[in-house]
Amino acid sequence: MHFNDFMHFHEVLWEGMGTTLGLRQVGRIAVTTREVSRRWVLFTVLCSLNLLDLIFTHVGIQRGVLVEKNPLMQRVVENLWTAATVKIVALAIVGGLLYAIRRRTRLVELTLAICIGWYLVVVCWNYSLIVS
Repeated sequence: MHFNDFMHFHEVLWEGMGTTLGLRQVGRIAVTTREVSRRWVLFTVLCSLNLLDLIFTHVGIQRGVLVEKNPLMQRVVENLWTAATVKIVALAIVGGLLYAIRRRTRLVELTLAICIGWYLVVVCWNYSLIVS
């Protein structure tokens, strides 16, 4: 058996297994489609909450009902576009890490869930201060 024949056999075998078992190859690691989807759904929720945090913080500061408590973001939130840029860069880094870390699915999903929980509390708190 030549190397090209082996590679063709591997591709055919992989395609058959992938459709049968619901597997997808990411780089050299096989992960289930469900695990990949769940990770990216959680990341999308995190991005959405970051957007809401940005909007509510900006509106709250403009109305004088909010003060930024995060010492790293105090100077940044003075300008909406600077704050948006910082959040986009941070989320791009997180997205890159999610793409790079293909194993440790439980750890990644737990970390995302904790971040989502934190942002959910922050967004709800900011919203409650704006509407009150």
